[in-house]
Amino acid sequence: MVSVLVADNKDIIEIFKPNTNNCTKIKLGKKYSFKVTCVSCLIQQGADSPKIYTLDGSTIIMYKNYYTSEEDQNICIK
Repeated sequence: MVSVLVADNKDIIEIFKPNTNNCTKIKLGKKYSFKVTCVSCLIQQGADSPKIYTLDGSTIIMYKNYYTSEEDQNICIK
């Protein structure tokens, strides 16, 4: 399962969830930190790539940078 977080600076963070029942509860509006890798930075310079994330084929999110978590994390929203 994949979760998508949108940071307050319009960055997208994609988090892959492990198959466990235990989860880290986060509260919207609070700041959290974990290691991420910039996926949008891996695109070659000069390549024109739209900064649009399509969620479920119907929701479109404009983003500044696109990241993925370095480790699987099971996050739940309080």
